[in-house]
Amino acid sequence: MIGGAASLLLALGLGGAAVPVADFDIPYFLANPKVHEEMLRRCHNDERLAMTLECENAERAGTRRIGRPLPRNFGKDFGKIPSTKQPPLPRGKERGA
Repeated sequence: MIGGAASLLLALGLGGAAVPVADFDIPYFLANPKVHEEMLRRCHNDERLAMTLECENAERAGTRRIGRPLPRNFGKDFGKIPSTKQPPLPRGKERGA
């Protein structure tokens, strides 16, 4: 009787519907930057989660992004050297001394 119950449970467990699992691999994170940023934020805030394969893949996807060129329309001021001019110091009563 016990052997029959065990084999029945085994058959039910193996014959059940497969549960879909999201693939959080490196190409997935590279293709979905918002999901990637959220996963990195969660991984950096939780040490236990940081030890999972998903977090390792998110970290590796971040490493692969390093060194990629920025898009052409990154910013209108991209590449310009900022001005180092200081505003004039106030004089007289405006000084507040």
